[in-house]
Amino acid sequence: MLSEQLRKQLRDASGSTPKDRTAQGPQQNQSPEDMPRAVTAAERAQAAAFIHQLSPPIALAFNNMGAIAANQHQCPACVTYFQRAGEWDPKQEGLDRNLGRAAFLCNQYEQAVPPLSRYLEQHSEDVAVRSALGLSLFRLGEYEKVVAVLGPMQ
Repeated sequence: MLSEQLRKQLRDASGSTPKDRTAQGPQQNQSPEDMPRAVTAAERAQAAAFIHQLSPPIALAFNNMGAIAANQHQCPACVTYFQRAGEWDPKQEGLDRNLGRAAFLCNQYEQAVPPLSRYLEQHSEDVAVRSALGLSLFRLGEYEKVVAVLGPMQ
């Protein structure tokens, strides 16, 4: 997936060692200027700062793609996009709600419970999330937890 490729390229630029780079051996017809060189600490720091700077907009893009996929009822895709958003920025506002609701709507109840639970801890007034969490727990046979989650709705 694109996210994994980009992350690998950025990681390679920021954290590979000369040994890693030369393990493949020299390329034929390679000039000394083209030979791999050691990455300096400053270059690693610059690459890490670049990754840190890119993380929120990449997460937002994946979150938006997940919302689009959810609106088009593309269940496996929307859950995957929201998961990718979480890999880039796990603290993104609303991500747990989006991921949990998408997993719930796709009948992936085990995947729905953790993000819905986290979101409900911070937003106890959200009836839609409370309902989705309660129904997910019910589908998983966690009946005592269902009563605890849905009890405040009485």
